[in-house]
Amino acid sequence: MSFAELTARLDAGRAPLSVAQRHHYSNLAFGLLGEVVARKRGVGWFEALDTNLLQPLGMTRTSYRAEPPSADGFSVSAFADTLTNEPAHDAQSMAPAGQLWSTTNDLAGLAAFLAAPLPDVIRAETLDEMATLQSGTPEEGLTGGYGLGLRLAKSGERTLVGHSGSMPGFQAGLFVDRDRRTAAICLANGTAGMRCQGLPLDLLAMLERHEPTSPAQWRPAGEIPTHISEILGLWHWGETALLLSFEGDELHLTTVVPNHGRASYRYRPVAADRFVGVSGYHTGETLCAVRSLDGAVSHLECATFIYTRRPYDPSAPLPGGAPSP
Repeated sequence: MSFAELTARLDAGRAPLSVAQRHHYSNLAFGLLGEVVARKRGVGWFEALDTNLLQPLGMTRTSYRAEPPSADGFSVSAFADTLTNEPAHDAQSMAPAGQLWSTTNDLAGLAAFLAAPLPDVIRAETLDEMATLQSGTPEEGLTGGYGLGLRLAKSGERTLVGHSGSMPGFQAGLFVDRDRRTAAICLANGTAGMRCQGLPLDLLAMLERHEPTSPAQWRPAGEIPTHISEILGLWHWGETALLLSFEGDELHLTTVVPNHGRASYRYRPVAADRFVGVSGYHTGETLCAVRSLDGAVSHLECATFIYTRRPYDPSAPLPGGAPSP
């Protein structure tokens, strides 16, 4: 079906749900998105994809149509153990919804990219946005949902990103644990029978249970600016003790005493004495080092939270200072 034939069949009055009522996955919307990409780039959607993603990632065996050597697609009868060849199918205007043929090696490259994106292809901040929960359905509750183009799914104690898909005779699934830098890929040449989302989730949950996370390679820090080094160490929010450390290019603020609850915040420097939250409760908020008249750091402040060098320091504003009796 051509794009003109597809759009001629659309009826805005028959939308399944009203605007902003709830999430509804739509293959049709991906078909329309492919046309938007084609018109924006001035080339076909697959050519745009190949130039901007597949080639930079070295995914040379990922193609619009199956290229030999390739597996044949099959379907199994719902009522008997009979096997039927599925004919090759070109979805044309609906092809952006999933018509790509690939290999485990190519998909492993895509998984590595989702864990650590190439800056020449996409900004890390953009991929983080794509991997942030945007919508879901009541049926799934907190077990899964969608970011921007990426499927999010709970597996064990982790949240994975990726997607599943199918074409007549084939199914596929790829999910990545971005923090642990692990992935699972499933390819099947049968229309039914394989859990191409469930299997990768189960594999990664099993890996999490039996294989600890491989730590990133440690590298010594270079010279730390004075305005950062002078605020490192122990801070207090009321009686709660927190440790402020500098790791890589970020500040980490974590609780010290377990019975005071768990808290972990990260901040990225944006200017002298100013840092922006990049994880946890303070994401997007600004942490400021407030100085007294003599230039020394008096306290830290972030979104009305006051952190002082000693509990209830009376020289700091409330709630850092102890309340008056």
